[in-house]
Amino acid sequence: MQASCPASPAPDTVREHPSSFALAAIGAFAYPSPVPDEKSRPMPSFIPAPRPLNILAFLACLAAMAGALYLQHVDGLEPCPLCIFQRVGVIVGAVILLIASLHGPKGVGVRIYGALTALAALGGGAVAARHIWLQNLPADQVPACGPGLDYMLDVFPLQNVLQQVLAGSGECAEMDWSFLGLSLPAWSMVVFAGLLIVALIQMFRPLPR
Repeated sequence: MQASCPASPAPDTVREHPSSFALAAIGAFAYPSPVPDEKSRPMPSFIPAPRPLNILAFLACLAAMAGALYLQHVDGLEPCPLCIFQRVGVIVGAVILLIASLHGPKGVGVRIYGALTALAALGGGAVAARHIWLQNLPADQVPACGPGLDYMLDVFPLQNVLQQVLAGSGECAEMDWSFLGLSLPAWSMVVFAGLLIVALIQMFRPLPR
């Protein structure tokens, strides 16, 4: 009796198992790895969190004001009207940073305080730039000395006071002090530039949703 051979499977029952490489390739196209959202990317490690950064900027404003008061009351360097306006800009920025540090906002509040700090920095920087321009005028183009700021505030309307102060006067064009080759308004510009950098970081840093 002749032994029977096992029946071969029907063609439609034959199955081919794809290799693991093919499965991985198909899976990569079917389920691509998620790309991190731009807002979810962390800040560089050397940039502090919002509250510590506000505190550091606030301390920098205090140091700048302490230096200005030292020059006035110890070295006898009386501030001109433009110097006083620059001090106001530093004080406004310091107050905003202090409130932001105490408040410690999350989300959009960080950007709001950053925008307010930017406005203070831009305003103070504009006054400092005007002061630097006056100090670099030729001697024959320097404006005459005007009355003191206290007198102008007592006599003239506020709008006229602002116009006269920003126009500058002879005492604002004098360069009585410098450090590392930079005059006092130039150092004020450095302070306001630093405040603006801090403000831009706070305004555009990735925030938790």
